[in-house]
Amino acid sequence: MSRPVPEAAPIVGLVLAFSFALFGFLFSSDHLATVLVGVGLLYPFVVFGIVRSESPQTVFVPDAV
Repeated sequence: MSRPVPEAAPIVGLVLAFSFALFGFLFSSDHLATVLVGVGLLYPFVVFGIVRSESPQTVFVPDAV
């Protein structure tokens, strides 16, 4: 339980960005600003997850769909 989990950072960023985007799309008329702020919220979390990870390629493991 004491091991840092940098791969969880993008998930936290997605939750924050999507909740802001949903609120912005429902209650705002300026959708471009909503998208830009949502991306601005997501970007630092993704960068943190990649930079702090011991092996960056394991942060986003490709799935065979």
